[in-house]
Amino acid sequence: MLKFKKAVILGLSIICAFGLIGCGDKSKEIILSNDSKRELNAANNEYEFNKVKELSIDKNIEPLIWKDDNDFIAIDNVGTQYDIYNVNVNTSKLTLINTINGQHISQWGDRDKLVYMQDGKFGIYDLKTNTSKVIYGLEDIEKEINESNYVPNKDNSYSSAVSLGLVKGSDKYMYIVDKYSNDKNGTLFRIIDLETGKVIVKSTPAAEINPYMFFYSKYNNSIYTQIFWGIKDGVAVSGIYQYKLEKPQVPSKVEKLNFITDMTKDGKIIYTVNSTENGILRYDMQNDKLTEVTNLRDRDGLSNTESLRYPTVNLSSTDNFIYYGEEKSSIGSNKSSRSTYIGYVNGDKISGVRRIPIEELGTPAFGNIVFDAKDNRFIFKYYYSDGSNGPLKYKYYIYEIKKGL
Repeated sequence: MLKFKKAVILGLSIICAFGLIGCGDKSKEIILSNDSKRELNAANNEYEFNKVKELSIDKNIEPLIWKDDNDFIAIDNVGTQYDIYNVNVNTSKLTLINTINGQHISQWGDRDKLVYMQDGKFGIYDLKTNTSKVIYGLEDIEKEINESNYVPNKDNSYSSAVSLGLVKGSDKYMYIVDKYSNDKNGTLFRIIDLETGKVIVKSTPAAEINPYMFFYSKYNNSIYTQIFWGIKDGVAVSGIYQYKLEKPQVPSKVEKLNFITDMTKDGKIIYTVNSTENGILRYDMQNDKLTEVTNLRDRDGLSNTESLRYPTVNLSSTDNFIYYGEEKSSIGSNKSSRSTYIGYVNGDKISGVRRIPIEELGTPAFGNIVFDAKDNRFIFKYYYSDGSNGPLKYKYYIYEIKKGL
């Protein structure tokens, strides 16, 4: 149970750092890693990245996808209103494209699309074509929730009872997690086919299901997610489970994995972290091989009162680069520091690792990266605090990557 809780928290941290959900922990002071000076494998200079410019944007937008060489699409959220903007990188001009009013909206799984819940129905919004359509109704889920002990919000909505998103690795499927099914207030999920609107997978109720970890593998035509089934004979039954779409009624546990941070586009390689979160692991499905690609255990200059972990690990658009957050905490203190690193995938290793330089603007929290389709450039949104109790501030930078040096 504790391991599952820890993994769910890690999953949430990934969404906070690289997704649309705004998360904050006012009890924990995040301090910039000023002493993070390492550049691993600096001699292996096969690429470099340079800051091209800083964008003059005073609105808290979240970059989603690159539209072309000069523009990217971003979103701004206030309450249940989501404004979608075109942002020109040459002029920093924001142009409002559309507004979605919905109780839920999620970009998890596919940066080209958004899924949302509105007026008791689930819809999908295509960022490239600026069109939307209804996919699935709420009737079945409402029935399950009504048969449970769940009490709706004051507006009689079920927004706190469901989570939704697009299954990462596919443009065909979305998921809906029903937190209050009719079986002893359990949790179950549905996988919806976006073309037909039909449910192709419906799980049996479990104690908990990670609402931010749904991956599709083209390699074996399967859905992967993290489930905590409950306690059996005093032992927590949990882990990563595979649902083969040819026979989804019988899930199988992936024994070598407890968590998934990202998956390659071909669905053959999974990246994860170890149980202490201080090592990045690579799981090769074809050979059923788990390899540690990097770790923080032997970090120079780390004292006995400090600990390191990887809160985020993600692949770039082409899977050629990997970027991750690195957080250092003082044991017994609520202070920590975080830096963002980029390296390139070199077989079962990560090479040419470099830290993204940051400016001394205040107390930083984390960074968010969006690569273009060919990994030639990326947007780096950098969050920081001015020391007050107000919301986080932010800066937007454009970086260019030069490869094959």
